Amino acid sequence: MNEATTRTVLITGAASGIGRAAAHRFASAGWRCMLVDLNGAALEGCVARLPVTGEAAHVVCVADLTRPDQIAELAVGAPALDAIVNNAGMSDSSNVPLVEQDAAQFARLVALNLDAPAQVFSTFAPSLRAAARIVNVASGAGRRGVSRHARRIGARRRAGAAPRRRARGGRARGQKT
Repeated sequence: MNEATTRTVLITGAASGIGRAAAHRFASAGWRCMLVDLNGAALEGCVARLPVTGEAAHVVCVADLTRPDQIAELAVGAPALDAIVNNAGMSDSSNVPLVEQDAAQFARLVALNLDAPAQVFSTFAPSLRAAARIVNVASGAGRRGVSRHARRIGARRRAGAAPRRRARGGRARGQKT
């Protein structure tokens, strides 16, 4: 395989959970993985266990996706992409009631759960190959209420809905032009 034929996927939140499982699945199918996570040690552990097919090595990127400058840095020298899996996300495990949470805590949740997937897409859009696919992972909790997690749930639900809305040209479901 050469650079032109190597299928490449960018996976955020790749060091654990769904992101790690996705990385293993893609690598096992012969894809090169560009793995992004804030936890560098866990990311290195993940990539060490991935199968390597062909000449293209997996790419490890430690980045804080709440910072747009770090998202922009990811694209510098990045290979052409066939897929993006926006999986990175966080929850508020403090159990602090919604009315007692501070604005900084809420801003970080929204930055990662809502803003980052859109910024990753817009940053990498120029390097997407024809027929590229984008998968946005959102919490199932976004479909039902969970006590003390309203802010996280709202942000993750909007993250899951935003790409569908963009695909419909900004229209809500069922809305005619």
